[in-house]
Amino acid sequence: MRLTGKKDNLEVKVESFFLDYGIKAARGILLGLSGGSDSVGLASILCKLSDKLNISIACAYLDHGIREEEERKREGEFVKKLANELGVELYTGRVKPEEIVLLSKREGRSLEEIARKERYSFFYRVLDEHSFDYLALGHTLDDQIETVIMRFFQGSSSFGLSGIPPVRGKIIRPLIFCSKQEIIDYLQKNQIGYLTDSSNLEPVFLRNRIRLELIPVVERIFPGFRSVIQSFAEKMTFANDFIKREARAKLTWEKTDRGFRMPAVEFFNLPPVLRLYSLYELYDLSTEKKTARLPYRFLRPVIIESSFKEGQTVLKNFGIHLFVRGKYLFWEKDVVANKKKSYLIVAHVNNKYKIDKEITLHIRNVTLSSYKGSNPWLFEDEIVFPLVIRSRMPGDNIIFDWGKKSLKKLFNDWKVTPELRQLIPVLEDRRGILAVLGEFWGFQNRFSSLIEKKERRKDSSLIVFSFFKNRECRSGDRG
Repeated sequence: MRLTGKKDNLEVKVESFFLDYGIKAARGILLGLSGGSDSVGLASILCKLSDKLNISIACAYLDHGIREEEERKREGEFVKKLANELGVELYTGRVKPEEIVLLSKREGRSLEEIARKERYSFFYRVLDEHSFDYLALGHTLDDQIETVIMRFFQGSSSFGLSGIPPVRGKIIRPLIFCSKQEIIDYLQKNQIGYLTDSSNLEPVFLRNRIRLELIPVVERIFPGFRSVIQSFAEKMTFANDFIKREARAKLTWEKTDRGFRMPAVEFFNLPPVLRLYSLYELYDLSTEKKTARLPYRFLRPVIIESSFKEGQTVLKNFGIHLFVRGKYLFWEKDVVANKKKSYLIVAHVNNKYKIDKEITLHIRNVTLSSYKGSNPWLFEDEIVFPLVIRSRMPGDNIIFDWGKKSLKKLFNDWKVTPELRQLIPVLEDRRGILAVLGEFWGFQNRFSSLIEKKERRKDSSLIVFSFFKNRECRSGDRG
């Protein structure tokens, strides 16, 4: 590592960020470090500017366990070495690989979102335990562009289209106005090494697909799209700040034992955009799933209508109940009492798992040449681990050569009873659903086109899935 004495343009931008946003001197800053170019660049710049800005720096690193063990080990060693070279303290944490997968399935969110949630939780713990003033993150202008594009196509509100805020509470993002290429150029110029995250090149993640597939197409048609989106996000921020101030001044929700209430006439007399913002804010206050989104199509009736009758349910879904009683509009949690049984297993080879009180699944490893049985199997190298075995979930689709089909339609075609729908196993890896194993229950085994069709050697490794009634299950296997 060689940091030159002459100030670089990137350093000027970071210094200006601190001045423009009034980040005071003599403050402790915790920096989220990953080993990638963005966080390494930010760590290097902040350490170089620490005397001038009168700030103290420490770093935090979390191994969230969703990559190969060798890559994670290399990353951990790299960040320790970097922190030592920079002369800063490093706080480290680790999450077991299966925990991220389990949380992802349980909450119905992507691996990216859950890993991000765990990373932020770790950073905040360190921030609070050691009394740092700010958490500095290495988000760049490229991240901002990708976020706005992704939220647009996900149907985000104007609040989401303002993108990633440069400063929010204790979080600061000094590189948010700098491109990734600027950072890489800075690192190369100063001979500072960094790591490339292999998962950034995997098209299984939505953000990666936007970066690798969508943005190159947009750039060919609109070469200047980055500055346009940056300006658009900034204008959305101005508009949203105004909406927030107006909504908080004109909508006063009163806390109740079961939620919130306000006079119905006051609510419905306000402009639709203020009503919309108010409902989003209430949802954020009342939901435990901070990554959850409330669809606009669900809220639309209460936005376009100007009144509702006494006793009428206005909205009921997504865990909320909005209704009119007397002169008040009430917002309460919708408690669903009747929950269907389901299961989710992060599977390991050569293990047995109880699917319910009557059925056990045995997963074992054999070679192609030695296997003579009739149970369903996959080639081991077809699976992008971790492998999850679970009951079906709303919105599940399996991809075939001719297109995709919802599991709901598949089960309807098979005439599967409601009880069995939660029992038939779905096999899923990091890319998506690999198979639906219905044969044990008298249906079919259907395999996804994600599974490659190619010639194999006789010593190729198979993963075999055998189902047993529990009284039949033993250490051996029927085939």
